[in-house]
Amino acid sequence: MRILIVDDHEVVRCGLRSVLAAYPGAEVCGEAVDGCDAIEKARRLTPDVIVMDISMPKLNGFDATREIRRILPETQVLILSQHDVPEMMRRALEAGASGYVAKSAISTELMAALQRIRQGEAFGAAMFERALRESEESFRLTFEQAAVGMAHVAENGTWLRVNRKLCEIVGYSEEELKQKTTEQMTHPEDLTKGFEQVARLIRGEIDDFAMEKRFLRRDGTSVWVNVTLAVVRDVVGKIKYFISVVEDTGARKKAEEESESFRAIAEATPDCVKLLGPDGTVLHMNSAGLRMVEADRAEEVVGKSVFDLIAPADRGKFREFHDRVCAGERASLRFDMVGLDGRLRNMEAHGVPQRNSDGSVAHLSVARDVTESGREGIAQGRLAAIVESSEDAIISKNLDGIITSWNAAAEHIFGFLAEEVIGKSITIIIPPELQDEEKHILSRLRRGERIAHYETVRRRKDGARRDVSLTISPVRDGAGRIIGASKIARDITRRKITEQEKKEEELSGRLLQLQDEERRHIARELHDGAGQSLAALSMNLGAILRDRGGLSETARRSAEESLHLVQQVSTEIRTLSHLLHPPLLDEVGLKSALTEYVGGFSQRSKIDSKLEMADDYERLPRDCELSLFRIVQESLTNIHRHSGSATALVRLLRGPKEIRLEVIDKGKGIDRGIQEAFLMGRSSGVGLRGMRERVRQIGGTLDIISDEHGTSVVAVLPIRKETEAREVSG
Repeated sequence: MRILIVDDHEVVRCGLRSVLAAYPGAEVCGEAVDGCDAIEKARRLTPDVIVMDISMPKLNGFDATREIRRILPETQVLILSQHDVPEMMRRALEAGASGYVAKSAISTELMAALQRIRQGEAFGAAMFERALRESEESFRLTFEQAAVGMAHVAENGTWLRVNRKLCEIVGYSEEELKQKTTEQMTHPEDLTKGFEQVARLIRGEIDDFAMEKRFLRRDGTSVWVNVTLAVVRDVVGKIKYFISVVEDTGARKKAEEESESFRAIAEATPDCVKLLGPDGTVLHMNSAGLRMVEADRAEEVVGKSVFDLIAPADRGKFREFHDRVCAGERASLRFDMVGLDGRLRNMEAHGVPQRNSDGSVAHLSVARDVTESGREGIAQGRLAAIVESSEDAIISKNLDGIITSWNAAAEHIFGFLAEEVIGKSITIIIPPELQDEEKHILSRLRRGERIAHYETVRRRKDGARRDVSLTISPVRDGAGRIIGASKIARDITRRKITEQEKKEEELSGRLLQLQDEERRHIARELHDGAGQSLAALSMNLGAILRDRGGLSETARRSAEESLHLVQQVSTEIRTLSHLLHPPLLDEVGLKSALTEYVGGFSQRSKIDSKLEMADDYERLPRDCELSLFRIVQESLTNIHRHSGSATALVRLLRGPKEIRLEVIDKGKGIDRGIQEAFLMGRSSGVGLRGMRERVRQIGGTLDIISDEHGTSVVAVLPIRKETEAREVSG
């Protein structure tokens, strides 16, 4: 039996050579250091058996096994792994392996596994078959209950298997569909769509692709669908069938057509047509509207608040008008609009609610400019009222920087009364280190420039600093000469504080990420360094003990004790590595990682700990799985250290849109002061802060419910769709 050894650690390869040297008829024909090297060596050496590690750089053992079984179907593969769990064994079988041995048992089980392979026996077949049955049942439920159409399609286009949703989309029963082909179901004008992509898929150049096309329904109508197609191959690379995922996009297509029609109508009208979100965000404005607000590009208005375009005196009534429309009413309003250049227009608007597909309501408004000629005097009076009622500081000054007007909001923001500052330099509110700013501002104003949303710091009368956003426009006389400036100062101190808090949250999140990365690095070092060396040492001691007849009693006893110590240290290192970062979390998923961790915690702490989690729990995004694992880890650690509880329950529930994690104990509860600090968002211990930050980054919530009867930690995280397994969804 010619054997190729594949492992990225030299000490393990040496240990395997030592073990195999005692196996009659075994010949090590070569060694490989990773999956790619294994494929190249297998082609050249054509071994009978390959002993293959899983976790390797460049290409892992599972993918290497698939490729080797495709090109050398007669070569058998025996998988080696640090993990003795059914999920890894199932994946080994699916990859085409003939056997599976945990590295901790190499010295005792490797020979038996090779003997089974030599005799043509399927090693662990019953367990593999059970795992595959469970996997098939899980897939069947997912297939049948999916919210999109799913099908298995033969290479000739025949429907082999279809789900209920696909039947609903095309109006055929399952039996009727299976009598047709995809070509018969496709609209004649779309028959050539995707031919080249299908050819590339068959040639193996791409894994999947998506396209939009029309299917013919049973009633003769057509329906727009988005079809995602992937190919399933057997172990030798032959096509078994295609997986087709069909999403009904008819409603979206209709909405796009209606939206395009709306845009064409909106562009044809001379009035200002705008679409506003519930919070007042401008979602769309037609060209006429952009001209009215003096915007050169849509980007200057779209995505910003419409209230910034409303005269301050009219913002309150415009907000009421907007809220009424978003509540489902039709309404009208006359108000003043301020363009980006400061020009005032009197507008008459008519608003109607527009309900979106998600249930939210937008505000569709058509506004006409009703400004009459000869209203300059009225406009000036209104402008004076606007200035005094504005919540922003509005200040006028001449080109020497001398203050000529100072409204009530300026008094409130800066603490100076109007009579205290009019006639004085504007530098009275500028901090000493920023005095040069005024020189640059006046220089730009003299050139006729407008300064918009300039963020800086100004000083109050009491010396306190305020963050402000300045918009400064030149003031011209009747001849067009610049004679001064009008300044609007908005207090953005609260916003700056919020931004700083956000930066601190981002920093906290980055620190957690770095901590996780360092834990993963240290765990990998323990696994790849000390763990592999101990595995090799265990194999060597096993080889010595197999030749115990040539050992003295003292030497035999020392070897047995050494082997026992090596196994003990290996177990401790593996436990420490798994506590730092469980490899099962990356390689298999949250279900296996939590099962191992909760079981190990129960043994170490003597606390009766149970895990309630569905057997067919699907993989989640990596950050979500890691956060859930760390919350469980921190919660169980707190139970062990502080609660005095004899039991612990970890329950993980998955709904259509969210994941709910509960960690429950029956201990003495959490100190009330700690609970209050947690509820107020203040410091409540590193562990609780870390859990809160992990949940916040994913957009979830964390609650702690505690009394004298025990504590429940409840984390709720949203489910994100973008990471669904591509091999299932096609």
